Amino acid sequence: MKIRTKLLLALAGISLIPPIAAYFALINNPRISFALRMNKYEAQQGLTAQKLQADLQAIGSAVQESLNETYRIKVEPKERADAERQRRLANSAVQSGVLAFEKDLDTITQSLGQQARETSAAEESPDAMDQRETELLNDLRESVPDLRSNAEKFAKLSDTFSPAEGEFVQEVFEPDVEKKLGRIVEELASEAEQGAGEDRRNIELALKHSYKESLLVDCWALRRGRLHHSADNGAVRCSHFGAGSHPPSLCTPLMAHGETLGILCLVTEPNGPAGSQTSISEFNVKLAVSVAEQAALSFANLKLREKLRYQSIRDPLTGLFNRRYLDESLERELPNAIRKNRSLGLIMLDVDRFKKFNDMFGHDAGDTVLRELGDYLAKFIRRGDLACRYGGEEFTLILPECTLEDTRRRADELRISFQQISIKHRDIVLGKVTLSLGVAALPDHGTTPAELLAAADSALLRAEEEGRDRVLIAEVSPNRSV
Repeated sequence: MKIRTKLLLALAGISLIPPIAAYFALINNPRISFALRMNKYEAQQGLTAQKLQADLQAIGSAVQESLNETYRIKVEPKERADAERQRRLANSAVQSGVLAFEKDLDTITQSLGQQARETSAAEESPDAMDQRETELLNDLRESVPDLRSNAEKFAKLSDTFSPAEGEFVQEVFEPDVEKKLGRIVEELASEAEQGAGEDRRNIELALKHSYKESLLVDCWALRRGRLHHSADNGAVRCSHFGAGSHPPSLCTPLMAHGETLGILCLVTEPNGPAGSQTSISEFNVKLAVSVAEQAALSFANLKLREKLRYQSIRDPLTGLFNRRYLDESLERELPNAIRKNRSLGLIMLDVDRFKKFNDMFGHDAGDTVLRELGDYLAKFIRRGDLACRYGGEEFTLILPECTLEDTRRRADELRISFQQISIKHRDIVLGKVTLSLGVAALPDHGTTPAELLAAADSALLRAEEEGRDRVLIAEVSPNRSV
């Protein structure tokens, strides 16, 4: 006799979802269906944002190629004909790059518009990332006329061999393409990637929840909380084996510490050429029960270990990383950044007048504000960034590979965008909540965790002293050479 064993887990941290259960969840769960559509849009927008980056790189490369060929015309008269042909091709590539940029921009705009319409139809509210993507797209569309005009002016200067060509490229065209548009497109790609990641997490959570519900309905062992043995054709069978499945089967729940973690299923297979069915022996029943008990204890210990690990590095109120994890991360990230000669930004922020706010609305409302801020920071940061609760109403962001100016700009974006959020507690609008932020960066303000934290904290204190609701950069020590 052959026995086929199947282990179905309902552990939150272990994803062993059978295709049937996953399919059942997909077609019957509106949350999953909506999240899948949103994920599709975000993925499309991320790919199109990468095309926009490639378009800008192509424009920049074509401009440099044109300048090189113009220089070759001047210094190599014998190669003038070939250089002239290459220059014209490069100028055509600049125009083609601009057209491709406009086309890809229209594509991503249409995708975001369709996503907004579906979000509205589902009676959902657009999140902060969607709103930020819309703002970035508006900035790009407003910049298109300037890009087109600069490309046309460059072509005229190039065709007339004007001495002003190089100066125009260096002072106008390149900054517009590489710094202004390039920065916006890079942030747009990052926002789309974060949005897709958030949708995938929502899908996974909904799938796990739906899977647990389907098991509770389909399995008699889970419904009754004890072993269920289908020894003959007349016994009641669990529907998760399939409607046409009739071989003897056994299901035993995996239970430990009063919690159901999953089920262990045994099914007999046809014995011999005739395909006769053999029941599960008493020995195998006892063996299955013993294995289930040991497996349940093992899975419970794994779950407990994960829970303890989570509690040791996470803040229970906001879900962000805590001070301990912040210190560990800085000890790891700073040497890595120094070794690779890369920058690292640090932002310390504080909720303005939080004590007065607590006194007016109560501590529960204050906790609501901190939770909302924690959720917003988790969505605001890029992939690879780190958001931590430093203590009380103070938070810290670590931004690897972010220069001092980029860190200041991100801090200002955070300050402006968060105060536009309407926070409610028990159906009461709590009013505008503002932030004060201090900014420091490696290597400008230090090369150790203590130096960077002290610099950012000092800038935060100055921001609060100078009136709050502002971003200030830490002062560089006169003894430090940058």
